[in-house]
Amino acid sequence: MWVIGLTGGIASGKSTAARMLSELGAAVVDADEIARALTGPGGAAADAVMKRFGTLDRRALAARIFADEQERRALNAMVHPLVRRAMQEAVAALDAPAAVLDVPLLFEAGMDDLCDEIWVVHVPTDVQLARVMERDGLAREAALARIRSQMPTEEKLRRADCAIDTSGPLEQTQARLRALWTRALLHAKENV
Repeated sequence: MWVIGLTGGIASGKSTAARMLSELGAAVVDADEIARALTGPGGAAADAVMKRFGTLDRRALAARIFADEQERRALNAMVHPLVRRAMQEAVAALDAPAAVLDVPLLFEAGMDDLCDEIWVVHVPTDVQLARVMERDGLAREAALARIRSQMPTEEKLRRADCAIDTSGPLEQTQARLRALWTRALLHAKENV
């Protein structure tokens, strides 16, 4: 199976790209969805998160971890290994020629080694900042803190096999993804 890692900074359009790929027939494995299940009530990481942070509320956790790098590292150390394992199991269970791993922190979590190629979704920083502020209702400094908590886009682009600029019209992004997905399916056939 050909595995594509789809990543990008916060508010870069990665979720939109993942949805578009799903509409093209891609099997998408969503790291955020897995992390929510793991840290929610009854999830495999819930007890550890509750013990360390005293809450499972995602907004409260976000406020805390984006204000303190040590807290963010502690949460990531609890959750990332479990997400990685769950993603590997999900991919192994798929009956598809190719799969997309939708992972916001692909490089930061060291999950890039699970992928045959990596696609990075990106927008200019001013667009990203405006999107974060509007989407999450954050002040400028809080939005910047979230952006800065991730690997810089330039570094992600350096490590990428493909770059997908989502600052243009949706049709442009769809056309780019359609071409990339078609190429990925060819790679999958060649590597059977």
